[in-house]
Amino acid sequence: LMDMATDFVHDVTSASGRLAKHRRATQVDAKDMQLVLDKSYGISVAAKKKLHAPSTKPKPAKTSVHMHRVALKRKILTAVHAQKKKANKT
Repeated sequence: LMDMATDFVHDVTSASGRLAKHRRATQVDAKDMQLVLDKSYGISVAAKKKLHAPSTKPKPAKTSVHMHRVALKRKILTAVHAQKKKANKT
């Protein structure tokens, strides 16, 4: 059991060190350890904020002006496509 714990600590510290080196830091921060524990082992450590919260920006609502423009573009494209078909037949 002691060997497993030692291996775990060694793995986490070495991965955290690589992460700190990747971000060109001179020392390992708590956020490095948190990220390794979360991503590699599924262990979340309580923190004030999430390290990598997914962006959940709501999509803007489609306004009537937008819908009108889209309908107009479709109408024009349909007319152009019909003209091309007609020109190819003759």
